[in-house]
Amino acid sequence: MRRHILNNKGNKEEANDILQEALIILCRKVNDLDFVLTSSLDTYIFGIAKMLWRSELCKKNHQTAWSEFANAGDNEIEVLINQENNYKLAEKALNSISDICIRILELFYIKKESMSSIAVALGHSSENAAKTQKYKCLEKARQVYTELINQTNS
Repeated sequence: MRRHILNNKGNKEEANDILQEALIILCRKVNDLDFVLTSSLDTYIFGIAKMLWRSELCKKNHQTAWSEFANAGDNEIEVLINQENNYKLAEKALNSISDICIRILELFYIKKESMSSIAVALGHSSENAAKTQKYKCLEKARQVYTELINQTNS
């Protein structure tokens, strides 16, 4: 992220400020009950930082930032649109699973808790029972995601 800002008319202080703002936004989003992380944490933070930096460039020099965006290749924009559509489909798939599934996935992937602590927190009889539940939850989300992709493509 720092390299991206330095390569795009920024300096170290600005990069540090943008990172700090991105982390603040992340903290706010994580506390939102509707928040579902649909990418790796690094990718998510970089995406926030990239948007913040674009906004900062617009403030500094509206014309420069706009011309960079306008000169972006159609292929690049198409890829970004496709990624956004895939994120939306993944979010729909995750929203279709039960609250307990969301809780298990949040504890495991976001809070990085062990399966044994998840089993205790959710009242499962064993760590293996929690693992099985997590697997079923992921499979359900994958199934719904695949169905949504197929509906979109047809």
